[in-house]
Amino acid sequence: METGTLGSITDLLNPLDSVNLDRCKTLKLEAHGPSRWVWASTNHMATISSSVYDHIISSEDSGALWSGWKQIWKLFVIPCVKTFIWKMAHGKLTTGAYLYTLNIGPYVKCYFCDLEEDSIDHSIWRCSKVKHIWDSILAMMNINSPDFQFLSSGSWLTLKTHNRMENFKTKALIASTAWLIWKERCNCIFQNLTPKLGNILTRANAYCEDFFSASGKNHRELLRLNSTSNSIFIYTDASWRNISQCAGLGFIIITNPGKILLAGALGAHHDSPINAELDAICHALSICRERSWFPNRIFTDSPGAAKLAQNPHPCIAWQSTGMIIKLRNILHDFQNICVSTIPRDENLLANELVVFGRINPHLSLFFRGMDRPNWLEEICSCLNLSF
Repeated sequence: METGTLGSITDLLNPLDSVNLDRCKTLKLEAHGPSRWVWASTNHMATISSSVYDHIISSEDSGALWSGWKQIWKLFVIPCVKTFIWKMAHGKLTTGAYLYTLNIGPYVKCYFCDLEEDSIDHSIWRCSKVKHIWDSILAMMNINSPDFQFLSSGSWLTLKTHNRMENFKTKALIASTAWLIWKERCNCIFQNLTPKLGNILTRANAYCEDFFSASGKNHRELLRLNSTSNSIFIYTDASWRNISQCAGLGFIIITNPGKILLAGALGAHHDSPINAELDAICHALSICRERSWFPNRIFTDSPGAAKLAQNPHPCIAWQSTGMIIKLRNILHDFQNICVSTIPRDENLLANELVVFGRINPHLSLFFRGMDRPNWLEEICSCLNLSF
């Protein structure tokens, strides 16, 4: 850090306590120590804000870490519902109670029942006008006595059941229902419309069914638009943990019409998320080479990995040199293949294989003629795919 820059910072921070200012001057930055630039992401595609957020979420030093934060972004719902749930979990929805704490506006009662304060906890979860909706959902989950604390605390986000597909759908239903209740409240305020709470559950179910159907439809549409009679496609994904540097890798190899030739999952250690994504592509291509399969296209939900696989820029690619060389050597046998980016919602199966690979790090391959786990069969059925 230059002396002139330090002087400017000293002037800027002059009102602060001198002890704290002296400490700021003596701090030494380390690559992997506690004093480091948390926004110096290893993923060149990441923004500064997302790098800081990922650091906070992945930090194991915080005793207040809640696994529900990550689960919000894994919900199988449209993006605006995820954002709504995230804001609600932070207590930042603009209810009357929230605005009142900011000295904005008067004390406001619930727009549904006009009996209690217009707060997140009451208006979304506990109001007598929406109670029947949550009673029905809790009954579907075999929770006989209504447990609204289970809903309002966000415990439903961290719920795990044996049936993975049912787990996805239940969480999506709760999130969609809460969002629709909020929409009815907003329509009542801003459009002076009478709340239609009687059909909320039916509409939420329809939203969920449409989303899952669209995921499968988009998956099949990609195959149709980019295919000939003997086309082969690869879908890859990876997840990476900053602290442990453990990664889960997943991939599926599909041919027409929606037939899975092979699905694979494994665990690995990498120093960056981009390297994990590239390694997943390498493993899938290596298996294709071993079996004399010639894929036409690779789909990944990582724009950074797709760019590095196709045209690695030397100013960016130096951190992944080893993986890029490995990938280039494999690609010599696949001259006509191209790499495309798809939304994460259209990479559902590879994403679930990633989770399996992180838990079971040894290479697992699933193909026709062998026993496969129920969760894999359920997801394939949902996407109209088969072995």
